[in-house]
Amino acid sequence: MRNSIFAALGLVLAAPASADTLEERVTKLPAPTMSSEKSLEALEYCIGLAVSDIAMPATLRGERKVLIYGRTPGDLFVGVLYLVAVQDDGEHRRVAIQAHGSWDGKVEKRARTCL
Repeated sequence: MRNSIFAALGLVLAAPASADTLEERVTKLPAPTMSSEKSLEALEYCIGLAVSDIAMPATLRGERKVLIYGRTPGDLFVGVLYLVAVQDDGEHRRVAIQAHGSWDGKVEKRARTCL
């Protein structure tokens, strides 16, 4: 039994990571598909709460934009499971989503509740 556990752990650690770095996620970010009239701050707060059950959200703020991302916990590899980019264009905010595999639809569905 103990050997089976160590063998399974070895396979998990040797398997390729299923999440990307934040920089990799940003380069894969598609064009925005959603827009909102809510403020950048309101969207950041609402979307952050909406996706928090997938992975604890973190934010990176830039000039008139915010990246909301969820990352895997761990010491060996920290990867980004999802990225929601909100760009402030004055009267509207444009929202783009990029997530790992099946998380795409789940993150988008939660983000849409905030628009």
